[in-house]
Amino acid sequence: MVKGRTSAEIEQMLGKPDSKRKMLSSGEQWVWWNYTFLGGSNYPPELRGKVVHLEIILEPDDRAGVARSSFPGELRASSPFGISYTLPPETK
Repeated sequence: MVKGRTSAEIEQMLGKPDSKRKMLSSGEQWVWWNYTFLGGSNYPPELRGKVVHLEIILEPDDRAGVARSSFPGELRASSPFGISYTLPPETK
């Protein structure tokens, strides 16, 4: 749903992220806490239905000779491997 989209498009679709971190590669990692859940047969039974944090890596747009920039509208979710999740810590 977000692959290839700009940071502005992603923020419009998903809302403002809970966390933004600069990365060494001049990109950013955006995180939405407790945003989605794991469903379907692609996940093991012990993880299905668990609420997770959505993480998206945004990188500078290098397509068509666009110069690297730190302007938010020029960052894109370009890699399918840059879209992932983490499990929140269990509370006791």
